[in-house]
Amino acid sequence: SDEQIEKIVKALSSRTRRQILHHIQEEPMDVSNIAASLEMTEANISAHIKKLEEAGLITCDYASGDHGVRKISRLKFNKLVIKF
Repeated sequence: SDEQIEKIVKALSSRTRRQILHHIQEEPMDVSNIAASLEMTEANISAHIKKLEEAGLITCDYASGDHGVRKISRLKFNKLVIKF
């Protein structure tokens, strides 16, 4: 739908969100590791991950960690094709 395409395009318009997609391309990563690799705060990365998840580009799972629950992000698709 047009609404879904708009969400995807908006999600991909952010350089940070594209960097996150690149980092989780090879293997799923948790918010802490993504934040460390991009030298950003976990709060900032969490907000970007939420946008990617809302756009349907990633899925997130939760696992127990050393300091509570870890949110682990993974790509939902290997390839994205938008048809008009």
